[in-house]
Amino acid sequence: MFIEVFNNNGYQYVRIVRSIYRPGGKGAGRETVKNLGALSKYDDGEPNYVERLKESFRQGHPIIPGIEQYCNQNYKKPEDDGVCTIDVCPENPGQMDEMLFSQCLIESYLKELGLPRYLSMYKSLEKIPYDVVGFFRLLVYGRILDPASKLATAQQNKCYYNPIVPEDANEYDVYRTLDFIGKHGEGIVSKMNKSLIEKFSRTTDYVFYDCTNFFFETDRPDADSVTDDGESVPGIRKKGFSKE
Repeated sequence: MFIEVFNNNGYQYVRIVRSIYRPGGKGAGRETVKNLGALSKYDDGEPNYVERLKESFRQGHPIIPGIEQYCNQNYKKPEDDGVCTIDVCPENPGQMDEMLFSQCLIESYLKELGLPRYLSMYKSLEKIPYDVVGFFRLLVYGRILDPASKLATAQQNKCYYNPIVPEDANEYDVYRTLDFIGKHGEGIVSKMNKSLIEKFSRTTDYVFYDCTNFFFETDRPDADSVTDDGESVPGIRKKGFSKE
């Protein structure tokens, strides 16, 4: 189970929800366990309240009093109601826990490289309305954890413990994100390189690289030939040096 904040008529509300999978081909989805009311009722005015609330709930010590019993660590499943409460991916019911938290390690690398802040800056400067940073995360996470088409990767949003982009986001914005990445590609690579130098003392005194090897294999090397002008032309396939 987890905390979810949603909009209703311009106001934000908080509720506890759980991922469910209903047998009989009814598919996966979410179910509201408890509505907590307006977010403003609980917000303490300090920065990042929603993030702190979600994290405290995950840790089993929610900053909203009286809901400890709903934390996964303390929750006791009610009598069998025909609903499986194991966390599942709504887009792929066969995929259970693999992607719920696995992006956390990848995210730490993105932050070390300074990419979320870099992308956020240009999102703000260019007044981009959609969540370009969130879709960038989805593309990176998905490429590593479960490679798929770009649209299918965007649809993996609900496979994580907390959705990476808002649930009502237009999944086709993933294609606009690709345009954004292409536009800022050199800057993104430059930012990563700068972070690697500053934080990890990387130097380029020696650079190792791998080049593709093209070669022929034959037990019978091509014989040399002679042109009409009497010029000797060596055969193409000859035994020679190989990178291996």
